[in-house]
Formats: sequence, C-alpha cells, structure tokens
Amino acid sequence: MVRMMGSSRAARRATGLVATLAWVALLAPTASASPATSTGPRGQVIADHVEVFAVLDGRLDDVMGNQHRLMLQTDRSSASWPGSNARILSYYCTAGARVTMSWTSSRCISRGTSYLRYDDGDYRVSPTMRTAVVDGTMEAGRARIAFDLTLVAQGSRTSTRDDQGRIRRVWPARAWGRVDDAAIRPDAPGKRNAMIVRVERG
Repeated sequence: MVRMMGSSRAARRATGLVATLAWVALLAPTASASPATSTGPRGQVIADHVEVFAVLDGRLDDVMGNQHRLMLQTDRSSASWPGSNARILSYYCTAGARVTMSWTSSRCISRGTSYLRYDDGDYRVSPTMRTAVVDGTMEAGRARIAFDLTLVAQGSRTSTRDDQGRIRRVWPARAWGRVDDAAIRPDAPGKRNAMIVRVERG
C-alpha cells in the first residue's frame, strides 16, 4: 500500500512538471515580442504638430467680430486645460482701433471665444519639417471655419529629449494665409508667429 501511494505521488509530480513546462513554452514567445512592439525603431515619427499664434483681420463665418486672436496648438498634451490649445478670441474694433496678441485697444469690444475642434487630417508637416499646411475645416459650436494657412520654417531647429527617450524637434516658422474671410495680419519682417514640431523615438 505504501509503494502504491509513492507511485501515485510521483505520477502527480510528473504531470505537474509537464504542465508547467507547457505554460513556459506558451509564454516565452509573448515575453520576447513585447519589447520590440512597445519601443519601435529609432527615429520613427510618433507625431507631427503645428502651432500658430496670429491676429486675423476680417470676418469669420458665424463668428462675431472683425479682429481675432488665433491660438492653435495641435499637440493637446501641452494644453494647460482642455480646449485651451485651439481657440479664437474675437473682438469688434471701431475704425483705427486694433488688437495684438498681447494688447487690446479700449475701442475694441470682446465678442467671445470660439473653441476649435479638429482632427489630424486638418494639418500636415512635410518630411523635411521645412513647411507645413493647415487646410482643414474646423468646428466651433455651430460654426464651420475653413483654414488655408502655410507655415515655412525660419531660423534654427532645436531638439530635446524627454524622460522616456522621445526626441522633440521644434522649428520656428512664419505663417500666412486665410481663415474663412479673415487674413493673418502681416507682422514685421522676420518675426515668427508659428512653430513646426515633430516627435520621434530616440
């Protein structure tokens, strides 16, 4: 009877060992594949973004005002609060009165803020990062606002690396064009009102 019990225990141990080895065999391929999937090749583009900070002169469809501050940052991760990265502040100014990005004439009246909804198809960055376009139609409440902007890089590009090893490349740029019937106000020669941004794997 004692010999039979010993044989039974040995059989159970053998069965358990076989099951364990089977699980190890199943898990091994998954464990080895995960790092390659999560990291990706070095230099791979994770995301492209544009930033535009400019004054618009003219009319926007379904938006009150004749002068507007455009603040567009397509990288939502840099927003201080939801919606702050893409908005238009509108003003009605009497003849001769103006708003700038940092100053508002006492003869200009605020007509409200429009928060823009957009998707990745509304802008594109060239492979060289030297140019970009914003040419989609964004929504703001009931308004549909058509963009036709061109960005051209100026000056020197800078690069920084974050804690996760990603590289952020930023190129100052100048933007011009139209938003609906309003045009970007020409700035002083050489003044930059935009940025072209690319995030890559390090």
